[in-house]
Amino acid sequence: MAKIKRVFEQIAERIERDALQLAPGEYLPSEMQYSRMLDVSRLTVRKAVDRLVRIGLVQRKPGKGLVVVEHRDVHENERLLLSMPYVTCDAEFFQTMMGCIEMANELRCGYKILAFTDVRERLEKVKQEDLSTYRGAVVSCYESPEDHEMLKLFETENLPYITVGDNDDVPSVSSDDYNGGYVMGDYLVQHGHREILFLTSDRPVPSVRRRTEGFRQALLDHQVPVREEYFLSVKDPGNPLLPQHAEQRRLPPEAERFLSGELPFTALCGYSTLPILSMLTQMHRRGLRVPEDVSVVAYGGMPYFAAQDVPLTAVTTPNHELGARAVELMYNYLTGVIPKLESDMLPILFNRNNSVKTLRNA
Repeated sequence: MAKIKRVFEQIAERIERDALQLAPGEYLPSEMQYSRMLDVSRLTVRKAVDRLVRIGLVQRKPGKGLVVVEHRDVHENERLLLSMPYVTCDAEFFQTMMGCIEMANELRCGYKILAFTDVRERLEKVKQEDLSTYRGAVVSCYESPEDHEMLKLFETENLPYITVGDNDDVPSVSSDDYNGGYVMGDYLVQHGHREILFLTSDRPVPSVRRRTEGFRQALLDHQVPVREEYFLSVKDPGNPLLPQHAEQRRLPPEAERFLSGELPFTALCGYSTLPILSMLTQMHRRGLRVPEDVSVVAYGGMPYFAAQDVPLTAVTTPNHELGARAVELMYNYLTGVIPKLESDMLPILFNRNNSVKTLRNA
């Protein structure tokens, strides 16, 4: 399905076509003139012009208007190294990488993609690169020793980098995971649920901690007892999900206490959709239904739902926007728009489907 372009994107394309018909130093119509010519708001035109200024096609001249600058097809001096688990079956990173690629193309940056499914493999590929040919790197980093060795390599080579995801101590673009966890707990409690199974992880990464802390805080704010036995840790291998994996995440033996009814629960949620899908598989084998028997709130907007016909209410992360923002920040740093690389956090989304049942005590 073709992407529907927003109005400001269409206006930007129109102004870009006009600019390419002129020589450097010649003037375009003003923003006000474009607003009248195209029958759109001045704010919309300004947003379109902001995009063209960012990619270096036009400049604003106070008191004069918009001037065309020297045309460059690709800013080779801003060549970027892009690397994360870029496999089409791992939807979240696929969307993030597409955001990186689209923003790099929009900014006319050169780039190279290093795709991998294993952190050791990625480290070896990075070691084989001539890092002096790059101006910056946009990468994932999930607290493995190999990932940290890669970042040390960048620092040794004086290569600026920004990460996407779970990092507290280096420039990073992430989503508001604490609020994501809070929204899950708040939504379920408001629908009357008190016995909620939360699937957490053994991975010592900030996103897992933030999502779990946010969920805990929601319970506390509603004066719902926080029962530690209802936090079930699921082993996470840290690799992207591949089609040949029969089980998304292997559940620990303690899960049987919930499946057998020894520990009753009316709702299920967690830090990631993958262990939730594994739990749903086991629930289905026991005859438990969603939402009649157990309500579910997932974390992640992955298309595994559609493949398994599971329309879940879910907190979703803006994966495409995360990648685009990381590349934009790196470009702004390399071109002097910002003095240093700093972290940024984007808001989560909440998609409501029919997987949560309202209990009588709500």
